[in-house]
Amino acid sequence: MKKFFFLLIVWSYTDIQAQELQTLSLAEAVAYAIAHAPDFQNVTIDQQIAQAKVTQARSQLYPTIHATLDYRHNIRRQTFVFPGTFAGLPADQVVLIQQGAKNLGTAALDLTIPLLDAASRTDVKIAQQQDRIATNNTATNQSNLQLAVSQAYYSALLNSKKIAQTQQNLQRTERFYQDQQVRYNNQRLLKTDLNRAYLDYANAKLTYERAQDDYTLNLQNLKKVIGMEEDTPLQLSENLETIETSSATLIESKTESVLEQRSTYKNELLQKELHEIFLSKTRLQYFPVLSVYGYAAELGQTNRFGDFFGTKHVWFPWIYAGVKLTVPIFDGFQKRAVAQEQRLQLVKNENTLHSLRQAIRYELDNTATQLRNSVKAVTIQKENVKLAEEIVAQTKIRFNQQQATSQDVMDAEATLQDTQFSYLQALYDLVNARLNWEQANGKW
Repeated sequence: MKKFFFLLIVWSYTDIQAQELQTLSLAEAVAYAIAHAPDFQNVTIDQQIAQAKVTQARSQLYPTIHATLDYRHNIRRQTFVFPGTFAGLPADQVVLIQQGAKNLGTAALDLTIPLLDAASRTDVKIAQQQDRIATNNTATNQSNLQLAVSQAYYSALLNSKKIAQTQQNLQRTERFYQDQQVRYNNQRLLKTDLNRAYLDYANAKLTYERAQDDYTLNLQNLKKVIGMEEDTPLQLSENLETIETSSATLIESKTESVLEQRSTYKNELLQKELHEIFLSKTRLQYFPVLSVYGYAAELGQTNRFGDFFGTKHVWFPWIYAGVKLTVPIFDGFQKRAVAQEQRLQLVKNENTLHSLRQAIRYELDNTATQLRNSVKAVTIQKENVKLAEEIVAQTKIRFNQQQATSQDVMDAEATLQDTQFSYLQALYDLVNARLNWEQANGKW
């Protein structure tokens, strides 16, 4: 019973810990994704595999030693047929002789030392280059992961801001609808005007509820991107004010050596170097391969198994050493065709690098222009929201003074909501422009 209560307490504490609220900044969300996102974990495993292949390639250059223990029992020994004259018998007769003993044993060491194999040495360079490519691929995937996390994080922040705006709209339209009800009850308002006020209130309520649902979905999407469990409570610690204020100064900053910082361009450079190593290996395959080898063994033969372990001399040594030289003479022009293919791959690499340089330069100019325009749009739309809010306030004052109609108030409210939507859209465009600019300039 005590053990049961102890386990229950431990389970309850673990469950509470699992449900503890997680508060993440954008940097913390990215770090969490790097540590937990399953797809990115597979990328890091691929990098570890590439590192292991370097060790495999190096092993081809080391001596190899094999030990062999072998026992064989001849149920029926091999029979050789000799002419009778071999044993002093008439020529028309034969002599049957069984070779070997019933029990054979072997204990041996086999040694091979590669002395000259230039092509195999390039296998190490190939594996090292593939390891560099895997490392760069990890950096590329980390950049893409950071972009995906940032987009999911900022989308949630945008909907959080939308919730705040729609909640204020709902409160204003609700107060206006309640005021219209009072006027209608006092027979100072037409039924159609009351219905219009109710429609505005109902639409504002629906918009607010949708914003809440969208925010919940945004958080779920963020959890999926960073590899967090769905039932983990999550809140975001940042706001959009920082991206508004910092984007204007970001455009003026200069990024040096952008090409070298772009993982796609760097990957193509690494691929080109890899094809150069492959071409070098193909050329080196025309050179001879030299190795030395040795073999040392004890061979045992006896008709009685127990003699292997007795004092009777049944074990005999067998030792030899040699040098092996392999000279390629003709391979049906295979290496020539392979070398031609690799030279063509190098031409493709140069073409791709040229295309990437042009694309990156255009992307730098385009993202800078989009970011500059987005900053201007947010500034303008933010001022428009303030102006629309003033119009709503002034229209309500005029309405209370019977200088404006209820339709004027609802029109002003509709204009404010449209302006708020335009501001949020401009803010959304700014976020995307900012992220695209940072990725284009190799900030990640």
